[in-house]
Amino acid sequence: MQAQKQVNSNGLLEIIKAIYYISEAMKVAESYDPKAFELLTEAKDSLVDYLISQVRKDE
Repeated sequence: MQAQKQVNSNGLLEIIKAIYYISEAMKVAESYDPKAFELLTEAKDSLVDYLISQVRKDE
């Protein structure tokens, strides 16, 4: 059981990293490409929703 929790934690860490990198890309895209900014926003929102669902599932 503990090994499964560790795997889940590693997966959640990867999602958090992805959210961070998307947020950084959004800072650049905001000034240059409104469509890219919109798509990045949707991707970030989707990952945040997924992260929340995974944390709730583990509780």
